[in-house]
Amino acid sequence: MTKRSFYLMSGLVALSLGGALLGCGGGGDTTDPDPTPTPTPTPTPTPGGPGDGSRKVVYWAKEGSSPSTDIYAINTSGGGKTRLTTDDTTNEYGADVSPDGSKIVYLVGPKTGGGQTSLKVMNADGSGQTTLNIGTTQSPYKPSISPDNTRIVFQARESETASRTVLFTINTDGTGMARLSPTSTKDYGAPDWSPDGTRIAFGKDDQIYVINADGTGETKLINGGDFSYLSPMSQPLWSPDGTRVLYNQTDKTAPLPTSEVIVANADGTGKKKLGKGYASGWSADGTKVLYTNYNPLNFTSPSKLHLINPDGTGDTSLSILASGGCW
Repeated sequence: MTKRSFYLMSGLVALSLGGALLGCGGGGDTTDPDPTPTPTPTPTPTPGGPGDGSRKVVYWAKEGSSPSTDIYAINTSGGGKTRLTTDDTTNEYGADVSPDGSKIVYLVGPKTGGGQTSLKVMNADGSGQTTLNIGTTQSPYKPSISPDNTRIVFQARESETASRTVLFTINTDGTGMARLSPTSTKDYGAPDWSPDGTRIAFGKDDQIYVINADGTGETKLINGGDFSYLSPMSQPLWSPDGTRVLYNQTDKTAPLPTSEVIVANADGTGKKKLGKGYASGWSADGTKVLYTNYNPLNFTSPSKLHLINPDGTGDTSLSILASGGCW
């Protein structure tokens, strides 16, 4: 497993989608998004390369008779599925896997509206589930584990009355929480550590930015442009070698606004559309991209995880119904 993870967000309204709890901006919507259990799918084997079953995808969904959203791990070849969280009184979602595959950070929210969302870590086999103390911050979202497995960056509101989201870091043992991003009239969202641990990519104001791990040197990386927008939830995801960035953008010109999966060079050049959906992550060797083909504004379409080459070829459905995942 590797640490790239995916979130479905629109940047304009709070959305609850197909089995995971997803909120815009503040990330605070904790309403149960899927009152009807999703049948457990039978994954289709994926041929060759990173999808040969040697690695596992971590995803979150409501399956079978479970009354809640839980986190699962499964081989891309279809075998070895394990339910990692089993608390039917809450929803577990929004996971990220440490680079060495030993730890998973994730979110826990109530099944109905109201109540607080918490940030937890567990071992890759689901054991050792521990709640991190994030103080008075509200609506934690999109946690990402640093390459050295010692820090977690995430977005949250500083207090119950705060209207904007900012970035925080905390040690994986729950100590040393600190604010990373400055005070702003804009939302800071969806952070992701660079592979060398020196920078963090994030979304803000229709742009993707990078900031040094100590909070200095904020620099614009990618502009949304005139025909699409990049919300604070654009979910930038670094490639394993740090040369490319995977992210989501929404086509403003489409009759029904649709999220598109984009890959670009790390300097913002060479943008290429891979397909419609949401970016989920990279294979460890950078030869495959994981994404979901779900359209949040088209509720008749189920969410499935796909593998695709970074050049846009070889799109293959894993037949895994999920609201999000990481690899």
